[in-house]
Amino acid sequence: MSRLKFGCSLFGALLVGAVLGLALAVYWISLDNWSASAWRDRFEKSISEKGEVKLADLVEFEWDKIFVLRPYDLTLSMKIEIFGSDKDLWWTNDQRFWTVIYRRPMRSPFVIRMCYLDWFLHRRSGRWSSDTTARFELIMPYSTEYEGCNPNLKRCVLLKVR
Repeated sequence: MSRLKFGCSLFGALLVGAVLGLALAVYWISLDNWSASAWRDRFEKSISEKGEVKLADLVEFEWDKIFVLRPYDLTLSMKIEIFGSDKDLWWTNDQRFWTVIYRRPMRSPFVIRMCYLDWFLHRRSGRWSSDTTARFELIMPYSTEYEGCNPNLKRCVLLKVR
């Protein structure tokens, strides 16, 4: 085989490998985003139909604790408990977002970023729960519980635990 043919074959193989590697990297990076998007879809469908949703019904994996965090809630001790390090989420202190985190035994946590403009988190919602029956309830405008919601936003949820 001539050097030119060998060089072209090697270049072609490297190019195919690079494209496949890039596609695989994009797949793994976006996998969590697709999972979070599917979680949001199930959340919105269930809360719209029933007015409430159990957090356990939104996922198909084992978890031992759920964290529902507002901006500035993620303390160093919580980071250690959730991530095993002082890892920060880029939106942790952004007041436009709140976060739902499922802590999974022997696996990385499942993290969902929620936008306050889409879903307002009631001010009385707890920060965490190990309760497998924990649920979000839709708070209707003009109800007695609506006082902890933002009147400028239509959809408000409250985390209820036993």
